[in-house]
Amino acid sequence: MTIIQSNARKDKMEIIQHELPCLEDLYVFSVCNTRYVAWKPPHVRVPFPFQTSLLTRVEQPYHIKNHGPRSLVTVLHAECESWITKSWIQQKLQSYRSADDVFRDEFLNGVIFTGGTGCLQVSPEASDHLASLGTVWIEIENDETVDTPSPGPYLVSGRQLWEAHRLYDDMQGAFMTGIIPSTTCQSYSRELKIGGDYIQTVSVAVPSRLRNLASNETPFGGLRIAVKDNFAIQGIKTSLRNRAFYDLYPAATETAGCIQILIKGGAVIVGTTKLASFAATEEPLECIDFQAPWNPRADGHQSPAGSSSGSGVAIASYPWLDIAIGSDSEFPGRPKRFDVPTFFSRDIENCKLLASNWYGDMLPEVDPSPPTIIYPLDYMSLITNKDQIQLINGFVADLVAKTGVKQKNITFASLWDTSPPLEAGGQSLLEYMKHVSVSFDYDIPLDLSQPRLAEILSSMMTTITLIVFGRNIETNSRKPPMSALRFSGNGLASKCIRNWQ
Repeated sequence: MTIIQSNARKDKMEIIQHELPCLEDLYVFSVCNTRYVAWKPPHVRVPFPFQTSLLTRVEQPYHIKNHGPRSLVTVLHAECESWITKSWIQQKLQSYRSADDVFRDEFLNGVIFTGGTGCLQVSPEASDHLASLGTVWIEIENDETVDTPSPGPYLVSGRQLWEAHRLYDDMQGAFMTGIIPSTTCQSYSRELKIGGDYIQTVSVAVPSRLRNLASNETPFGGLRIAVKDNFAIQGIKTSLRNRAFYDLYPAATETAGCIQILIKGGAVIVGTTKLASFAATEEPLECIDFQAPWNPRADGHQSPAGSSSGSGVAIASYPWLDIAIGSDSEFPGRPKRFDVPTFFSRDIENCKLLASNWYGDMLPEVDPSPPTIIYPLDYMSLITNKDQIQLINGFVADLVAKTGVKQKNITFASLWDTSPPLEAGGQSLLEYMKHVSVSFDYDIPLDLSQPRLAEILSSMMTTITLIVFGRNIETNSRKPPMSALRFSGNGLASKCIRNWQ
């Protein structure tokens, strides 16, 4: 290993040790008003509130030769280079700046070169250029037998490299907790337990995008993923967004199988997200144990909706997050069980990557025929909000114009009349479906003596269940008394009722 000292001025950086039980191996620090946290790499012995002996790996940590105080350092991988030039440094640093939101030039206080061929050397022009950026010391690792660190920003403490992570505040309240992730499915993750700068927010630590790049063995390498808090993560307490459940049960002792696939594939789990209590189909704003996430759309005070509200809000709000895992259940074509894993992303390529490598053989075969936008006229006619219809039609028109796909207008009734199923026995669609319901329930106080309301309900193909004096009775009556109505439907009925009222 070669050490090169430069004449650059050494900038001071305040490092604050984060003093929490069992978290004495964390450092929180600030660089130009941006907060960071650094922790020891996974091959270093770390104290956990579990069986420590199972968490210690045999490999020795990478030690630098510099004996100075704690400082920031960047590892630059030289690939097949043997002579580091100024232009190479400029191109490499520019790629780091554009690709990574964790790296910044202040991490160039120290520079470690790895890789290369033979005896790697740094030209005087390259050394001077680094000095102009604030570099105080340079080390060159030429020993090919040494397990060198991955490229990216680090903190040096006690001659060891601590991985630097950027801290983001969860301003939308989407997360239950940030996570210090494990890198294997046999080790424990930990709650980050660092608050944000803003009141009542948690911090989420994200790794550098320069480490753990994707490969054939790790297709999810570098992806930052948030997981809905109804999937088990070893070492993390699952809340299901219910205080009683969180207080009653200990931390998970193993990680859910579908999440293990992500970790083995190189993904980094950065935190758990909020949900409807017990993943039920309740309105998120009605869950009082933990505050609902803030919807980033419109005026910011709309309901985030859905049981996977935290995952949806997180991916819609934070460009530093790549994927958010949700869950779904009891939908047509899916198994009739809870916790069917789903995911959210803003990037269609990430969606393709995750679907093909996560679902694997469970994906349906791709239809080779050109895609078509199905526009159901009878469904759209039920939407009375003109602004909503305008948005839908504008979106469809944009899809047609940008992608070249065709729009096909249909009506369910005409399709039924053209090719009715044999078991219908000649009945129309409305006649055959009048007693069919699905499992979403709404409690709405309504006066069912109104003839217009009865007409609407009878056209919504729902089974009406009246709650009268604590008893459930099936009814087809057009004039029931004032009551709390619980009906099952796909949301169209409730929308129609709200508009009619």
